[in-house]
Amino acid sequence: MRRPEVPARSTSTRSASSKSTPRRSNAEQVDAELRESERARLREAQAEQAEQERELREASRQRRRAERAQARRFTAGRRRRLKAWGIGAGVVIVAIGILIALVTTPIMSVREIRVEGTDRVSEEQIVAALEGQLDKPIALVSEEEIGEALQQFTSLESYAVDLLPPSTLLIRIQERIPVAVDENGHLLDAAGVSLGEPRDGEGDLPTIVGVAADTAEFEAVASVLKNLSPFMLEHVAEITASSSQSIQLKTEGGEMIVWGGPDQSRLKSDTVQALLQSDAVKGKTIDVSAPEHPVVR
Repeated sequence: MRRPEVPARSTSTRSASSKSTPRRSNAEQVDAELRESERARLREAQAEQAEQERELREASRQRRRAERAQARRFTAGRRRRLKAWGIGAGVVIVAIGILIALVTTPIMSVREIRVEGTDRVSEEQIVAALEGQLDKPIALVSEEEIGEALQQFTSLESYAVDLLPPSTLLIRIQERIPVAVDENGHLLDAAGVSLGEPRDGEGDLPTIVGVAADTAEFEAVASVLKNLSPFMLEHVAEITASSSQSIQLKTEGGEMIVWGGPDQSRLKSDTVQALLQSDAVKGKTIDVSAPEHPVVR
């Protein structure tokens, strides 16, 4: 009995099929392209970073070179300045030493005292009061000591000290100016300081009646007196004040002047002076408390 024939399998087809490369899908191709693009971008970033690092290193080197150059310039300039300062300080020290040596030697001591501006006090009195300053080195002359020595002269309002090398001490005096006479016949300045009895020609000043010094009334009266013209000072006989805003003057001719307060005293003085030129005001009362509108009654 014969067996049925079995067809032979084709080995060539299997062999060819096993050797062929399977084709990629679209997703795999896209993924591969993305990976390649990422690698390219990474390479570019690395190259850019490397370039930046190189530029930073170069900038750092240049900065260090510039700093070293600047430090060298600063050090050289500082050495020059220190040298100049040292020379200048040496010159100043030498000059000060010479000056101290000069002013403390007998050559630069006070040998003469000169006085200017005195009237009521004589120059001899001032020089005698300052005798302790003679033979003292000019550099050691003390204005405080001079002031203490001059306090005894009440007629002195102020003074100034000048040193005239090599050996002269100059005292400039400003004396008090009398503006009135008190009821005891003593001269008074605008601050109420008594200047003693009048000398020849000084007794024609107005007499302050019933007003004590160091009061508001006296301050107001003194302000009026300082603003009177020479004509008014010559013609006013008395001045009084019941308050600082109620001042009255009496002239040598008997006219009463209602002055009011010390404000506008210069204008009031000019107004009264003009009115006194007229015979129409003889023996009358002149009210200039409002100087723009004087009243005669």
